[in-house]
Amino acid sequence: MTTVSKKITGGGLLAAIGLSALSPVQQAGVALSVAGAAMWASPALAQTGIPGVGLVVKKKPGNAPIVVPSDANGEVRLTGLEPGEYEVKLLGKSAPVTMEVGRDGKLAFVARRDVKGGPTPRSADPRARRALPVVREWVERCCDNTDNWDKSAFSVRDMQMPDVNTSTAEELMAGTNISRKAAAFIIEERRRGGLYKDPLDFAQRVGGSVTVDFGYSSARIGDTTIIAKGLNPKNPGFKMVKGSGVVEVYGKKHNYVGHVTLLR
Repeated sequence: MTTVSKKITGGGLLAAIGLSALSPVQQAGVALSVAGAAMWASPALAQTGIPGVGLVVKKKPGNAPIVVPSDANGEVRLTGLEPGEYEVKLLGKSAPVTMEVGRDGKLAFVARRDVKGGPTPRSADPRARRALPVVREWVERCCDNTDNWDKSAFSVRDMQMPDVNTSTAEELMAGTNISRKAAAFIIEERRRGGLYKDPLDFAQRVGGSVTVDFGYSSARIGDTTIIAKGLNPKNPGFKMVKGSGVVEVYGKKHNYVGHVTLLR
Protein backbone atom coordinates (compact mmCIF):
# COMPACT_ATOMS: atom_id res chain seq x y z
CA MET A 1 0.00 0.00 0.00
CA THR A 2 1.39 3.39 -0.97
CA THR A 3 2.13 5.69 1.96
CA VAL A 4 2.14 9.46 1.78
CA SER A 5 5.21 11.02 3.38
CA LYS A 6 4.52 12.62 6.75
CA LYS A 7 7.07 15.37 6.05
CA ILE A 8 5.18 17.06 3.22
CA THR A 9 2.25 18.95 4.70
CA GLY A 10 0.62 22.41 4.43
CA GLY A 11 2.86 24.89 2.60
CA GLY A 12 5.50 22.21 2.09
CA LEU A 13 3.01 20.18 0.06
CA LEU A 14 2.04 23.26 -1.97
CA ALA A 15 5.68 23.91 -2.74
CA ALA A 16 6.28 20.29 -3.68
CA ILE A 17 3.56 20.43 -6.35
CA GLY A 18 4.74 23.81 -7.64
CA LEU A 19 1.90 26.02 -6.38
CA SER A 20 3.64 28.15 -3.74
CA ALA A 21 3.36 31.23 -5.98
CA LEU A 22 -0.45 31.27 -5.74
CA SER A 23 -2.30 33.85 -3.67
CA PRO A 24 -3.24 32.96 -0.07
CA VAL A 25 -6.88 32.47 -1.12
CA GLN A 26 -5.86 30.18 -4.00
CA GLN A 27 -3.49 28.28 -1.75
CA ALA A 28 -6.29 27.67 0.75
CA GLY A 29 -8.44 26.14 -1.97
CA VAL A 30 -5.62 23.88 -3.16
CA ALA A 31 -4.84 22.85 0.41
CA LEU A 32 -8.37 21.51 0.80
CA SER A 33 -8.19 19.63 -2.49
CA VAL A 34 -4.99 17.82 -1.52
CA ALA A 35 -6.11 17.10 2.03
CA GLY A 36 -7.60 13.77 0.99
CA ALA A 37 -4.13 12.55 0.03
CA ALA A 38 -2.21 14.17 2.88
CA MET A 39 -4.50 12.82 5.61
CA TRP A 40 -3.43 9.23 4.88
CA ALA A 41 0.03 10.14 6.23
CA SER A 42 -1.40 9.92 9.76
CA PRO A 43 -2.92 6.89 11.48
CA ALA A 44 -6.55 6.05 10.82
CA LEU A 45 -9.11 7.49 13.21
CA ALA A 46 -10.69 4.05 13.43
CA GLN A 47 -9.78 0.74 11.81
CA THR A 48 -12.37 -1.96 12.33
CA GLY A 49 -13.70 -5.17 10.85
CA ILE A 50 -16.94 -4.73 8.89
CA PRO A 51 -19.68 -6.99 10.32
CA GLY A 52 -22.38 -8.55 8.17
CA VAL A 53 -20.96 -7.36 4.87
CA GLY A 54 -21.19 -9.49 1.73
CA LEU A 55 -17.99 -10.80 0.16
CA VAL A 56 -17.44 -12.64 -3.11
CA VAL A 57 -14.99 -15.56 -3.34
CA LYS A 58 -14.18 -16.89 -6.80
CA LYS A 59 -11.67 -19.52 -7.86
CA LYS A 60 -9.31 -18.56 -10.66
CA PRO A 61 -9.86 -19.03 -13.50
CA GLY A 62 -13.60 -18.51 -13.86
CA ASN A 63 -15.09 -20.82 -11.27
CA ALA A 64 -18.54 -20.21 -9.74
CA PRO A 65 -18.72 -17.34 -7.20
CA ILE A 66 -19.49 -17.88 -3.52
CA VAL A 67 -21.17 -14.96 -1.73
CA VAL A 68 -20.62 -15.08 2.03
CA PRO A 69 -21.32 -12.76 4.99
CA SER A 70 -18.67 -11.60 7.44
CA ASP A 71 -19.14 -12.27 11.15
CA ALA A 72 -19.36 -9.73 14.00
CA ASN A 73 -15.60 -9.08 13.66
CA GLY A 74 -15.67 -8.75 9.88
CA GLU A 75 -14.06 -12.20 9.48
CA VAL A 76 -14.90 -15.13 7.19
CA ARG A 77 -13.64 -18.71 7.36
CA LEU A 78 -14.33 -21.19 4.56
CA THR A 79 -13.51 -24.89 4.36
CA GLY A 80 -14.00 -27.51 1.67
CA LEU A 81 -12.53 -25.36 -1.12
CA GLU A 82 -10.50 -26.80 -3.97
CA PRO A 83 -6.80 -25.91 -3.73
CA GLY A 84 -5.68 -23.05 -5.95
CA GLU A 85 -5.87 -19.28 -6.33
CA TYR A 86 -9.03 -17.38 -5.40
CA GLU A 87 -10.14 -13.80 -5.85
CA VAL A 88 -11.80 -12.21 -2.81
CA LYS A 89 -13.57 -8.85 -2.79
CA LEU A 90 -16.30 -6.86 -1.12
CA LEU A 91 -19.68 -7.34 -2.79
CA GLY A 92 -20.27 -4.51 -5.24
CA LYS A 93 -16.68 -3.26 -4.95
CA SER A 94 -13.79 -3.57 -7.41
CA ALA A 95 -10.12 -4.51 -6.88
CA PRO A 96 -10.24 -8.19 -5.85
CA VAL A 97 -7.41 -9.61 -3.73
CA THR A 98 -5.79 -12.91 -4.77
CA MET A 99 -5.45 -15.51 -2.02
CA GLU A 100 -4.03 -19.03 -2.12
CA VAL A 101 -5.91 -22.08 -0.79
CA GLY A 102 -3.74 -25.03 0.16
CA ARG A 103 -4.42 -28.73 0.30
CA ASP A 104 -6.42 -28.34 3.53
CA GLY A 105 -9.11 -26.42 1.59
CA LYS A 106 -9.21 -23.57 4.14
CA LEU A 107 -9.42 -19.84 3.51
CA ALA A 108 -9.77 -17.10 6.15
CA PHE A 109 -9.96 -13.36 5.57
CA VAL A 110 -11.36 -10.16 7.04
CA ALA A 111 -13.16 -7.11 5.63
CA ARG A 112 -11.74 -3.91 7.11
CA ARG A 113 -12.67 -0.24 7.14
CA ASP A 114 -10.85 2.85 8.31
CA VAL A 115 -11.93 6.47 8.43
CA LYS A 116 -9.92 9.67 8.21
CA GLY A 117 -10.77 13.33 8.25
CA GLY A 118 -14.28 14.67 8.52
CA PRO A 119 -15.78 18.03 9.48
CA THR A 120 -13.83 20.58 11.52
CA PRO A 121 -16.62 22.43 13.39
CA ARG A 122 -14.45 25.31 14.64
CA SER A 123 -12.72 25.99 11.32
CA ALA A 124 -13.04 29.48 9.83
CA ASP A 125 -13.41 27.88 6.39
CA PRO A 126 -17.02 26.71 5.74
CA ARG A 127 -15.75 23.96 3.44
CA ALA A 128 -13.74 22.45 6.28
CA ARG A 129 -16.81 22.55 8.53
CA ARG A 130 -18.75 20.54 5.91
CA ALA A 131 -15.95 18.16 4.96
CA LEU A 132 -16.93 14.51 4.72
CA PRO A 133 -14.76 11.78 6.25
CA VAL A 134 -12.73 9.66 3.86
CA VAL A 135 -13.73 5.99 4.22
CA ARG A 136 -11.55 3.17 2.90
CA GLU A 137 -12.64 -0.49 2.77
CA TRP A 138 -10.58 -3.52 1.79
CA VAL A 139 -10.10 -7.28 2.26
CA GLU A 140 -7.02 -9.00 3.65
CA ARG A 141 -6.07 -12.51 4.68
CA CYS A 142 -6.16 -13.35 8.37
CA CYS A 143 -7.14 -15.76 11.09
CA ASP A 144 -5.50 -18.92 9.73
CA ASN A 145 -4.22 -20.06 13.12
CA THR A 146 -7.36 -19.50 15.16
CA ASP A 147 -8.83 -22.34 17.22
CA ASN A 148 -12.49 -21.89 16.30
CA TRP A 149 -12.60 -23.21 12.75
CA ASP A 150 -15.12 -25.92 13.66
CA LYS A 151 -17.52 -23.41 15.26
CA SER A 152 -17.34 -20.53 12.80
CA ALA A 153 -16.30 -21.90 9.41
CA PHE A 154 -18.66 -22.33 6.46
CA SER A 155 -18.11 -25.76 4.89
CA VAL A 156 -18.75 -25.18 1.20
CA ARG A 157 -18.53 -28.86 0.34
CA ASP A 158 -21.11 -30.10 2.88
CA MET A 159 -23.79 -27.40 2.75
CA GLN A 160 -27.27 -28.47 1.68
CA MET A 161 -29.46 -25.78 0.14
CA PRO A 162 -32.25 -25.22 -2.40
CA ASP A 163 -31.09 -24.85 -6.00
CA VAL A 164 -33.24 -22.85 -8.43
CA ASN A 165 -32.07 -25.08 -11.29
CA THR A 166 -32.75 -28.50 -9.73
CA SER A 167 -35.07 -28.21 -6.71
CA THR A 168 -38.73 -29.13 -6.68
CA ALA A 169 -41.37 -26.68 -5.46
CA GLU A 170 -41.38 -28.35 -2.04
CA GLU A 171 -37.60 -28.13 -1.81
CA LEU A 172 -37.63 -24.45 -2.75
CA MET A 173 -40.19 -23.76 -0.03
CA ALA A 174 -38.55 -25.84 2.73
CA GLY A 175 -36.81 -23.62 5.27
CA THR A 176 -37.40 -20.46 3.19
CA ASN A 177 -40.06 -17.76 2.89
CA ILE A 178 -40.83 -18.66 -0.72
CA SER A 179 -44.55 -19.05 -1.38
CA ARG A 180 -46.04 -21.94 -3.35
CA LYS A 181 -46.98 -19.50 -6.10
CA ALA A 182 -43.40 -18.21 -6.35
CA ALA A 183 -41.93 -21.73 -6.30
CA ALA A 184 -44.28 -22.83 -9.09
CA PHE A 185 -43.39 -19.77 -11.16
CA ILE A 186 -39.62 -20.39 -10.73
CA ILE A 187 -40.02 -23.96 -11.97
CA GLU A 188 -42.29 -23.02 -14.86
CA GLU A 189 -39.92 -20.27 -16.01
CA ARG A 190 -37.04 -22.75 -15.75
CA ARG A 191 -38.95 -25.20 -17.95
CA ARG A 192 -39.89 -22.53 -20.47
CA GLY A 193 -36.67 -20.48 -20.64
CA GLY A 194 -33.98 -22.95 -19.63
CA LEU A 195 -31.69 -23.08 -16.61
CA TYR A 196 -30.93 -19.85 -14.76
CA LYS A 197 -27.39 -18.67 -15.51
CA ASP A 198 -26.71 -16.55 -12.43
CA PRO A 199 -28.51 -14.25 -9.92
CA LEU A 200 -28.86 -11.48 -12.51
CA ASP A 201 -30.56 -13.80 -15.01
CA PHE A 202 -32.77 -15.18 -12.23
CA ALA A 203 -33.79 -11.72 -11.00
CA GLN A 204 -34.58 -10.41 -14.47
CA ARG A 205 -36.70 -13.44 -15.38
CA VAL A 206 -38.52 -13.89 -12.07
CA GLY A 207 -38.42 -10.66 -10.09
CA GLY A 208 -41.04 -8.84 -12.14
CA SER A 209 -43.66 -11.52 -11.52
CA VAL A 210 -43.24 -12.90 -7.97
CA THR A 211 -41.58 -12.11 -4.65
CA VAL A 212 -38.72 -14.48 -3.80
CA ASP A 213 -37.36 -14.60 -0.24
CA PHE A 214 -34.90 -17.30 0.81
CA GLY A 215 -34.91 -15.90 4.35
CA TYR A 216 -32.08 -17.42 6.39
CA SER A 217 -31.53 -20.34 4.02
CA SER A 218 -28.45 -20.51 1.84
CA ALA A 219 -29.21 -20.95 -1.86
CA ARG A 220 -27.70 -21.83 -5.21
CA ILE A 221 -28.85 -19.41 -7.88
CA GLY A 222 -27.42 -20.37 -11.26
CA ASP A 223 -23.64 -20.51 -10.95
CA THR A 224 -23.59 -18.66 -7.62
CA THR A 225 -23.75 -19.99 -4.06
CA ILE A 226 -25.15 -17.53 -1.50
CA ILE A 227 -24.34 -18.54 2.07
CA ALA A 228 -26.78 -17.39 4.75
CA LYS A 229 -25.56 -19.39 7.74
CA GLY A 230 -25.12 -17.44 10.98
CA LEU A 231 -26.68 -14.21 9.74
CA ASN A 232 -27.85 -11.30 11.86
CA PRO A 233 -31.64 -11.79 12.34
CA LYS A 234 -32.23 -8.39 10.74
CA ASN A 235 -30.21 -9.24 7.62
CA PRO A 236 -31.46 -12.35 5.79
CA GLY A 237 -29.87 -13.76 2.65
CA PHE A 238 -31.29 -13.38 -0.88
CA LYS A 239 -34.60 -11.54 -1.28
CA MET A 240 -36.38 -9.63 -4.05
CA VAL A 241 -39.81 -8.04 -3.90
CA LYS A 242 -42.01 -8.35 -6.98
CA GLY A 243 -41.46 -5.45 -9.37
CA SER A 244 -38.98 -3.58 -7.14
CA GLY A 245 -36.05 -3.82 -9.54
CA VAL A 246 -33.66 -4.58 -6.68
CA VAL A 247 -32.28 -7.64 -4.93
CA GLU A 248 -31.45 -7.56 -1.22
CA VAL A 249 -28.50 -9.60 0.02
CA TYR A 250 -27.69 -9.44 3.75
CA GLY A 251 -29.91 -6.37 3.96
CA LYS A 252 -28.08 -4.42 1.22
CA LYS A 253 -29.86 -3.50 -2.01
CA HIS A 254 -28.48 -4.18 -5.51
CA ASN A 255 -30.16 -2.95 -8.67
CA TYR A 256 -30.77 -5.59 -11.35
CA VAL A 257 -32.35 -3.32 -13.97
CA GLY A 258 -30.11 -2.04 -16.77
CA HIS A 259 -26.49 -2.88 -17.50
CA VAL A 260 -25.38 -4.37 -14.20
CA THR A 261 -23.39 -7.38 -13.01
CA LEU A 262 -25.22 -8.69 -9.97
CA LEU A 263 -23.40 -10.35 -7.05
CA ARG A 264 -19.99 -10.49 -8.71
